[in-house]
Amino acid sequence: MANLTVISLVYSNKVDPKHAAKMQQGSGPFESFPVENWLSKPFPENTSEAVKLELQYLAGIRKNQAFVEAADNIHAYFGSFFYDKPVNYPTQSVKRLLKQTRPAILKIKYHYNRPRPAQLSKALGIKINNGVKLDSMHTPSYPSGHSTQGILVAHVLGDMFPEYRKELIQMGQDISMARLVAKAHYPTDSQFGEELGYELYKHYKKEK
Repeated sequence: MANLTVISLVYSNKVDPKHAAKMQQGSGPFESFPVENWLSKPFPENTSEAVKLELQYLAGIRKNQAFVEAADNIHAYFGSFFYDKPVNYPTQSVKRLLKQTRPAILKIKYHYNRPRPAQLSKALGIKINNGVKLDSMHTPSYPSGHSTQGILVAHVLGDMFPEYRKELIQMGQDISMARLVAKAHYPTDSQFGEELGYELYKHYKKEK
């Protein structure tokens, strides 16, 4: 019975009303993004060896609270890079991108409803201590929204400022990695999020 409980463990048995409302918000150029194409890419089962390896990997990551907290605020993280650059950081454009992509990301997250690592590790009896608690960890785990949006914003900014493209793409990947350092996500969450982020970027370019 215990194994059945772990197998069926999900993030939540209900959708947070605030998230339900955000799913209905306008998404601008992402209105026609084919969310349905992203609903058949399942994550490893809760009791699989693959997941146990993921949790063991997370357990081995050293805590870095400053890095995690800096990367948690995506637009501020990129904005800090441009602080001493001779160009204007497009704050409002970045904030708009983040808001417009939330509906699609939340729909995909709640479709899979994957439990966060802290939930599953407790159920499996695997310790993954030294995580960082963040307000941005109150949604289903798969995919990582930060990984998605970090990669999307990095590529959009890279198009706007090609002289900084390499650094910006690395920052997007750093945002994704920070979610693992925080123990907020499994590696497969971050990988799926990065793939989704790049597809959102390609869709954005086409719709512009």
